[in-house]
Parts: sequence; C-alpha cells; structure tokens
Amino acid sequence: MTKKLSAIVMAGVLLGVSVNIHAFDLPKMGGGKKQEASTGSADASSMQEGIVRQYDAASKELATAQARLLSAFGLKDEAAKLEAAANALGSGTVSTADEIKKNAVLTEAANKAITEKMNDKTVLSDEGRKHYASAFLPYAKGLVATNKILPELKKFSEASSSQLKNAGVMDLPKLKSKLSAGMYLVSNLPGHVGMLTSTSGKMLTYAKENKIEVPKDASSML
Repeated sequence: MTKKLSAIVMAGVLLGVSVNIHAFDLPKMGGGKKQEASTGSADASSMQEGIVRQYDAASKELATAQARLLSAFGLKDEAAKLEAAANALGSGTVSTADEIKKNAVLTEAANKAITEKMNDKTVLSDEGRKHYASAFLPYAKGLVATNKILPELKKFSEASSSQLKNAGVMDLPKLKSKLSAGMYLVSNLPGHVGMLTSTSGKMLTYAKENKIEVPKDASSML
C-alpha cells in the first residue's frame, strides 16, 4: 500500500468513514502476469488442438492421393506405407510434433519418388492411368485444406509467443513441450505447402502430356 493511500485510509478511520481500497484498482496479490499467462496457455492449447485436427484431415487426403500415384508408377511398397499413414491420420493418432514430423518426412519422400517418375516421363499402364487420375481429387482437397491452416497458424504463433513470453522460468520448458506440435507446423508447414503446390502443377502437366483426363472437381481447385 502506498504512503498516499495509507494516509487516506487512516484519515477515513479517524473520521469514522469506511474506505474501499479496491476502488483504487490495486493489483491482486500473487502477480497479475502469471494469471494472464495461464489464460493465454489455455487459448493457445485449444488453438493447437484445432490446427492438428485440420492437419490430420488434410494430410489424410494427401496421403491417399500419394498412395494412388505411387501405385500408378508401380511403387507398391511405398504406396502401402502411404496407405498406412492415411489410416493413422484418419484415426487421429498423429498429434505430437514427432508424429507430425515423421508424417512430413514420409510425404516428402513419396513426393520425391513421384516427381522423379514424372520427370522421367514414365509411361503408365492402363491400370496405372486409372490410379493416376483417381489421385487428383483427394490431392486437390488435401492441398486446399492445408492452405486453409496457414492463417490459423499465424494466430497460434502470436498467441503462443505471448504466452511463452509471460511464462515463468519453471513453467517454460513444460509449456514449450505442450505447444511443440503447433510450433513445428508454424516453422515447417509453409514450405510443405510450397512443395505440394509445385507438385500439383507437375501432375497437371504430366496428365496433359499423357492425355489423362483430370476430374473437373479437382481441376477447379488446382
């Protein structure tokens, strides 16, 4: 309590007047910043959960598409891995930073294999052409859905940065771990989207060169 406020309260006591010290808007005992950080933590954590759900749903579509593209080029073992990834993403088991990173590595490896086949102008069988054409719609859906995550990541980045700044020294490591999935996506998803967008253009070019019909629903999204 300040000297000025003490004097006011004492004067009130001497005059028999009740003085409400809360009217002076004093900070609560224990510090207001820690309470603010706690509230921010709940918001950032909730935002992260929503973002991860969006990521899993979008990545499931992309993994399905990549599995079909790999099958089209006769890469059956690689296709099986992407099918398993799609199932995991669909079940919601991909939620931590490590799991998301593993999925990203798998997706990038698949993308590289697919791109190499397209660059080599590999000729597809009739069955392969069907697999290739069937990959467009889930790929387009996944790419559009992944792009929609980027604005949400910006909001999450701002919330988590504020929260980490206000966190106490003892709470900081735990907080970083708690928000690690979202922070991994903040750092890596924009580049991932760029890779996927580049591949979508190559897919369209390959389809045109090989006279493979692209579904209208997919072409309008790519």
